[in-house]
Amino acid sequence: MWIVLGVIVGIIVLLVMSFSVVRPTEMAVKFHFTSLTFNTEKIYSEGRFFTGVGYKMVKFPRTRQIIRFGDNIGPAYEGPLSVRSSDGLKMNIELAFMYELHREPEDLVRLYRDYGDPTLPPASVEGTGDQAFEYSTGSRVDSLLMPSYSFVYARIFASVIRNVAAKYPALDYFSNRPDIAEAMRFAMNETLFYRFYASVPSVELLNIQHAQDDFSAAIESTQIANQDIQQAENEQAIARVQAQQEYDVAVKNSEVLVITANQTRIQTLYSAERDAEIVSVQMKRAIEALNATMLSLEMQSNDELLQYLYVTHIQSTGANKVIASLAHPSGLEASLQSTGVST
Repeated sequence: MWIVLGVIVGIIVLLVMSFSVVRPTEMAVKFHFTSLTFNTEKIYSEGRFFTGVGYKMVKFPRTRQIIRFGDNIGPAYEGPLSVRSSDGLKMNIELAFMYELHREPEDLVRLYRDYGDPTLPPASVEGTGDQAFEYSTGSRVDSLLMPSYSFVYARIFASVIRNVAAKYPALDYFSNRPDIAEAMRFAMNETLFYRFYASVPSVELLNIQHAQDDFSAAIESTQIANQDIQQAENEQAIARVQAQQEYDVAVKNSEVLVITANQTRIQTLYSAERDAEIVSVQMKRAIEALNATMLSLEMQSNDELLQYLYVTHIQSTGANKVIASLAHPSGLEASLQSTGVST
């Protein structure tokens, strides 16, 4: 009787242990105790599942999780992060960001093997050395709400935030805060997505604190530097305008010189062509006159023409007593005797 009752109770206990419930905010993969292996064929969403004897559901958060650095009420990993801007100003930043795990069975298994069971308290996870988080009031936080890998994410995010913060000047944290938050989110995703099986959809800069004296000095030095930069830019602009004006004047002068030279060349060529044409006409008329003279005097050769011209020249100079022994053309003797020139 008692044996039968024990068997029935045992069967009931085994049946109860063979079922597992996954809440709407969770996802799970099936784990076998004996072989220490996972079933990576699927991820289990909300519902009640029969796992069988020797199996359990390793559960992970399905919703977005928040990690916060700050002093406000609520769970936080630590106080505000101490960072420095690109101009060397020390600031304390309070911020919060969301992360969500990949919904791939293989990634969840790797996360479990790297950082242990996410449902165990972080202090009990071998090799982590981390303690549970605390409220700003100092009270303990339920460690079941803090998966072990969240500590790793917090360490990584703190380093990424400090690196990104050092790229922006202090004034940008007040005038350009959304862009800085987006740059932090982008850098977190680059680090987290492939190596730590999660992504970061949102980052919010909640509060920024700074030392008043340091900040005032930084603003003053920044304004002075900006004024110096503006003055240098104005001087460069003036120098560029002057250089452009000088260049334009030089170009105009060169154009004038080229035009003047072209005009002079054209005028010279025109004058030379006109003189050559006049000379050509004069020579043509002289040749025609000489030809007419040879024809009218019935000269037979150019020598006769030259002798005639020579004698005519002597006559025109008034040398009527000069004895010319030169031969003269036929038909000219009477003309020479009338002039008094002896032949």
